[in-house]
Amino acid sequence: MRNVKPVVFISKCIEQLPCRWNGAIIASAEVKQLLPFIDLKTACPEADIGLGIPRDPIRLELHGEEIRLVQPSTQRDLTNEMTLFSEDLCRGLKDIDGFILKSKSPSCGFKEVKIYANANSKTKSGYGAGIFGQMVMTHFPHLMIEDEGRLTNLKIRDHFLTAIFTLARFREIKKNLKMADLVAFHASHKFLFLAYNQKQMRVLGKITANLDKRPIEHVFEDYQLNLRLVFKTQVRIKNVLNVWMHIMGFFSEQLNSAEKQNLLDKMDEYVSDTVPASVVTELLYSLCIRFNHGHLLNQYFFKPYPKELMNIHDSARRRI
Repeated sequence: MRNVKPVVFISKCIEQLPCRWNGAIIASAEVKQLLPFIDLKTACPEADIGLGIPRDPIRLELHGEEIRLVQPSTQRDLTNEMTLFSEDLCRGLKDIDGFILKSKSPSCGFKEVKIYANANSKTKSGYGAGIFGQMVMTHFPHLMIEDEGRLTNLKIRDHFLTAIFTLARFREIKKNLKMADLVAFHASHKFLFLAYNQKQMRVLGKITANLDKRPIEHVFEDYQLNLRLVFKTQVRIKNVLNVWMHIMGFFSEQLNSAEKQNLLDKMDEYVSDTVPASVVTELLYSLCIRFNHGHLLNQYFFKPYPKELMNIHDSARRRI
């Protein structure tokens, strides 16, 4: 399952086709790097409803209490066309693991899209979501939705990649509906779930145990729903520290005092935001290799997504 490919919808203008309103293509190092590792679903809602390339810009406007999608140069109201297109597109998307939408787009943006006060206004009255972006959030409330701008942040990108590859691995085992596969999946993700959400990890454990002997189809459906909830929040510092200390405990009698202290010092540096989490995680992974600890080496906590995507460039210095 290490080579499984998530199914990701990406706005077509991002690193694919020059279909922006001005005929441009949006460059994104993060999306370009990701493309070989996913099964791609894509569309350009604006071009697909017939606006052409290039085209006069569109925007969101307040008309009374309603938000409408309008092309100012022609005063054409595109709200209904875009809503119907977006509804049909979302209903047709199957087995999706995540979305990368064009940031701030009146069609694709899922946050921080400008809303203008009225048809004649040149100033914004607030921010919201584009019509397609809102439709995605409505149809897929438990999936990861990001834009190419936010993915330049290391913490956000790591969270997104971890989620989509974990969901893809689960989809792979769901094809065969074997309890042995589910037990193995849960066991190999135990520390990863612990770092994200201890409560959900316990819920998933109970589902896997299946003490009520429910039909296997129901077990897998319940597990999938609760698996998505694991990633509703990012990893918490105290949870990560707990996982690290737990892993370190496997080697407590085999490490000398200097090695233990070095690990503890690096953990403190992570807490103080001096080093990224990957520094400590790699040290612990090296110990797993050194002592050939098979159970730990199989944990996706260490490698939740392909190593080729594990770069550390960031738009800002943020904790991971």
